[in-house]
Amino acid sequence: MSDVNGTTPEDEFYDDALDVFPGKEDLKDRLVAVWALEKGTDTNKEGKVYPIVQTVTMVLDDGPEGWSPTSIRDEEATPNRVPAVAEEGLQELNLRWSTEGMVSRLGPRVGHTWKPMIGRINSRKNSVKGRSPSWSISKPTDDDKAIVRQHATEIMAVSRRLEQEANQATDTAVFDS
Repeated sequence: MSDVNGTTPEDEFYDDALDVFPGKEDLKDRLVAVWALEKGTDTNKEGKVYPIVQTVTMVLDDGPEGWSPTSIRDEEATPNRVPAVAEEGLQELNLRWSTEGMVSRLGPRVGHTWKPMIGRINSRKNSVKGRSPSWSISKPTDDDKAIVRQHATEIMAVSRRLEQEANQATDTAVFDS
């Protein structure tokens, strides 16, 4: 939109960057398809190295209770950074998983399959007092599998796309060497 002089106010052509990115808290109890792309490590504030898996994570539903506008992060309510599937359709995210439960399940898949791991993101209180909750993914129920079948075309398209991208990267690397 232009003002009367034909200029565009600068705040109309950009979106402010967010301080908080989508994360596991925004996915709690939601059905997801997760493609494992790459393994790696990162370092926490105390200098401890921990494993990570880079993924494409597709959100397939809003959870049994429906979408919530808030998520709980560090015991505080924050805006949910992943939109409602019911309102905005399937959500595809580039997520880096670092929780032990997810890394242990996803790590072995890197480079071995383009099929996604499917289930609901869950958490439970950590048995060690003062530590963050444990996060993982549950086995899909029959109802979950029915939802997956509704989105089979989209899921298969992501699998094909990721495999093609990986093959193109490999082909490019061969020509570059």
